[in-house]
Amino acid sequence: MTGQAGTATGGHSSGTARGRGASHGVGGAASDAPPSVQFDGENELIYFDQNGRRIMTLGVPGQAQPAASAPAPAASAPQAPDPATLITQRDVAQLAAQRGTISISPARAEVLINKPVYYSTDATAHNAELTVLGVPVTVHLTPVIYTWSPGDGSASFTSTSPGGAWPNGTISHTYAHPTTGVSVGLTVTWSASFTAMGTTYQVPGTVAVSSQSAPFSVVEAETRLK
Repeated sequence: MTGQAGTATGGHSSGTARGRGASHGVGGAASDAPPSVQFDGENELIYFDQNGRRIMTLGVPGQAQPAASAPAPAASAPQAPDPATLITQRDVAQLAAQRGTISISPARAEVLINKPVYYSTDATAHNAELTVLGVPVTVHLTPVIYTWSPGDGSASFTSTSPGGAWPNGTISHTYAHPTTGVSVGLTVTWSASFTAMGTTYQVPGTVAVSSQSAPFSVVEAETRLK
């Protein structure tokens, strides 16, 4: 009766009462006991033999499936720029550098000693129109102070005027000695504000921009005998 596991009755005392006992009889005969089954609570049936060893795993259709991963969050829309930060000191420096040409009067390659030479510049208050990040902007540039360097070793001096030509100019220097290769230096200190989307904002601080004139010579007047 060992070949019919689980069918033994009390009328056969020489047999086994359970199929499990037959699997451990003399000679190690194999048992036909059905495997035990467990459901893992997800989507699999796990089969074990009479000794508790896993022998098979089967998926069960329609059982619980692993939860789908949450969808990635949608990319946030780009934020509009803060209008107050559209123009920086670097922008002011680039715009201001477009002005600063220095002129002298009399406008020639040689000037005379002991005669005033008048200075002027185009670095004056002006507006610049541009578009930043798609926003139309008007930049208002204003000179705060002009620092002039005559180029002959004399000390620099300042003014609040851009100067002008002789005879109405207000900025001048008289050269006392003959010199060649003289170049007037100018540093303009600028402040700036800008208007964007109907509001005007101040750019913090000031910006200094320097330039040089074309070189010229300082000479003595020639003495002519009659």
